[in-house]
Amino acid sequence: MTSTDFTRERLERLLRTKGDIDWRHDVDFDPDCALKMAEFERRLGVQSTYYVMARSEFYNPFAPKTRQTFLEIHGKGHRLGLHVDLCLGRGARVTTPQMVGACLDDRALLSRVLPVTDAVSFHAPPRDVYWRDIPGFDHALSPAREGQYVADSRGVFRESPEKKIAAGPTQVNLHPEWWFWPDAVARPARVREAVAP
Repeated sequence: MTSTDFTRERLERLLRTKGDIDWRHDVDFDPDCALKMAEFERRLGVQSTYYVMARSEFYNPFAPKTRQTFLEIHGKGHRLGLHVDLCLGRGARVTTPQMVGACLDDRALLSRVLPVTDAVSFHAPPRDVYWRDIPGFDHALSPAREGQYVADSRGVFRESPEKKIAAGPTQVNLHPEWWFWPDAVARPARVREAVAP
């Protein structure tokens, strides 16, 4: 993985790409990077959904400064969704009531301080939540989107977003920290993420 995978030039080329593209961002680590991404997108006329964690070891969405950061993102014309962490391993079985309950809990918490929508993505999800409907929520990985998804999860693209977009409707999940952290911070984080379970 080289830092050239995450240059502003490449980001601008991606965001200027024409096509049926659903832009989204899981805010895993750094709301300040998410705000930088939101500002970058606004300058290019792009609207995205930013998925916020109600419970995170890296940020507190209820802290005044962090809450204000997410409100600024929303004020730039972007949607705020739920980034739910089930705290389960990749191989865990997950029932629909488990998913719905976790989404309801996080929405109840976050809606006290942020204008969150019913859009939901899962953080480090068990494979069992992929391509399933969640009653009452707009699941980023619903069956209707199967085969149309590309992401830079863990700081690496598993397939080219440019090729995926060229092939047809695509949901592109870009994690803001890979694009806006200094390389000296992002590079070791990508290494840590690559070996995470």
